[in-house]
Amino acid sequence: DWGFSVFIEGVDKRVLCDTGTKQDIFESNVKKTGIDLSKTDILVLSHEHGDHTGGVPAFVRMRTAIPVIMPHSFTSGFKGRISDFGLKPVMADGPSIICSHLFTTGEFDFQIAEQALVLDTHDGLVVITGCAHPGITDMLKKIRADFGKEIRMVVGGLHLMNKTEP
Repeated sequence: DWGFSVFIEGVDKRVLCDTGTKQDIFESNVKKTGIDLSKTDILVLSHEHGDHTGGVPAFVRMRTAIPVIMPHSFTSGFKGRISDFGLKPVMADGPSIICSHLFTTGEFDFQIAEQALVLDTHDGLVVITGCAHPGITDMLKKIRADFGKEIRMVVGGLHLMNKTEP
């Protein structure tokens, strides 16, 4: 199905980025992978589309009372639902540290507000995108400038349909 979710371990915190589209698929995938999401420290939402936020109700059956880092332009209704779920909305305005070696880019100002994650490794930056609605090339240029390091890898959604080969 449409959607994206990634669990990050190996840094100071256990971080879930996005929750996919459907609660049942999210729960099934969690069960199949054997990941214990009750130990999640932080939830990061890349952007306010259902294929990245639809699994939140399933997630809160596993974990609540943690910060949810989201772009500041998320609607007040969505922010309210996050609070109603027992989660703590945290607005990401610009690049900021989540924990040792893991950062949010902050919100990319575009028709669809979106943020990405940046993992700083000894081999270079690893960029994790939700959909890259602002355009992956523009996002990567800004990330390279903001972080002052080369990008080693890009993973996640790239929305490259209807794009030319270059």
